[in-house]
Amino acid sequence: MSRIGMGRLFAGAAALFLAGCLAGGDTFFDREARVGGGGGEDFPNTVNRLGKIAAADVGAAGGWEELQNLELPEIPDVGNLDSLRVEPPLFRRAAFGKRAASADCLPPYWTWDIQEFVRFRRIRKITCDEDSVAIRRDTLFYYYGGSFHADSTKLPATREEFEAKPDSFVTLVSSRGSITWLLADKVQYFRAVNLDTAGGLDHGDFLTLLYAPGRQSATVQRIKIYGRDGAYLNAAAAPEEFEYTRLGAAGDTLEWKRMRDADGDRAFYDGQNTGLVTFERMVRNPENEPGTSRLTLFMKARMFHSPGGDSLQRLFYRDARALKNGRQTAFSFLGTDADSVLRANDTAAVTSDTLYAAADSMKSFHAVYDLLLGSAPEAMNGHALVGFRIRKDWKRGPLIYSSSSFMPAEQDTGAQGRFLGVMTFEGVYANGDSVRTVGNVTPVGMEMDYRGVKSGKEESYHLVFDLQGNPVETQPKSPTDTTRTAPKRQDPP
Repeated sequence: MSRIGMGRLFAGAAALFLAGCLAGGDTFFDREARVGGGGGEDFPNTVNRLGKIAAADVGAAGGWEELQNLELPEIPDVGNLDSLRVEPPLFRRAAFGKRAASADCLPPYWTWDIQEFVRFRRIRKITCDEDSVAIRRDTLFYYYGGSFHADSTKLPATREEFEAKPDSFVTLVSSRGSITWLLADKVQYFRAVNLDTAGGLDHGDFLTLLYAPGRQSATVQRIKIYGRDGAYLNAAAAPEEFEYTRLGAAGDTLEWKRMRDADGDRAFYDGQNTGLVTFERMVRNPENEPGTSRLTLFMKARMFHSPGGDSLQRLFYRDARALKNGRQTAFSFLGTDADSVLRANDTAAVTSDTLYAAADSMKSFHAVYDLLLGSAPEAMNGHALVGFRIRKDWKRGPLIYSSSSFMPAEQDTGAQGRFLGVMTFEGVYANGDSVRTVGNVTPVGMEMDYRGVKSGKEESYHLVFDLQGNPVETQPKSPTDTTRTAPKRQDPP
């Protein structure tokens, strides 16, 4: 299957994580905290700090602009699926060339376990074939459907009669085996099952293990195909699952991918060459992300199959990263319906989360961008931003947490370059003070009504900031004495 290009989701997500306050572990707030006093005991510094935080939160809306360049990740390049299939023997020895007589490869023979035969009416046939290229071993499981001999531990016919016409007595229910390629350092394992104990086999499971030169690494490819009465062996049969694993020299998993049918028809695509699939991936130290130690992702998509190459239409997507600096991030692009599917002219949400390392002053960051999708949900343009929410928690410093929400004056597609509208902000300080503001983001800055608690005294101001968050005007508004206690931060030990 061919690689798919629909915009770079990985790069866009990474840029989104770096937007606004995520530029570093010691944030703008920590830098402001080191300049002057903290909390309500120094109101000028409090206002200045508040303006910087609010300005950064508004600036974080610029992360939405990065979504204009998002791309889907690659789907697995499974190559020629037919090369992964192995035909199981059906009442015949595998045609593998002239068989050499060796102690490791015995002639075909029948065998059964007494308890297995009595309880499950099951017997086995063991076959082995070899030549100078490969060795193939098969175990075939049969269900006996005839009448029992008086001695239930024996078959009702002589061995010669049974082996002459085995299909008169038994039905093949499953087959499993392996092929070891002597010159290619490759092993294939296969298993086929008769799901209805009638007719032929209905489902194939094929696994290919290929070692790199010197066995410094290996790849494992697995394909599952459903098709009644042997139809799964048809070269045109669509798989229902494909899995790929890349192993290191120590047997550790370096990369893993899996694509599975998602609409219940047990095939990637139907007679109309379309279908629903899910795609999962885990990779350690991805080449295009030097700061990432592990990436995992999950995506649901609609597949379109054609001789020239397959393609995907994104339905929803999410990923998570473990970074080498100790932080962890998560990103998702989901519809708001119960199935999370992205639909034209419907609502959706882009979410980004960061869990910071132990040495960082910040504890966590959470942002949600609410969107109204355009006519092409799979394309990251033409969508409108209808609002966003941000929350930041600190482990150290004057603040315990801050949260803000923003609603644009008009649905913004990111073309304006600046987001104008209504913003609310709330912050709780480690010394017990708290603040809440409601106001407007204007073309020249921010104008908001401030209501806070300082040393148990409630105070109100009307504040005006410039575009950089610097206070321009401060006007008191009817302060009221009241005793309030804000929640205290529980610092980690």
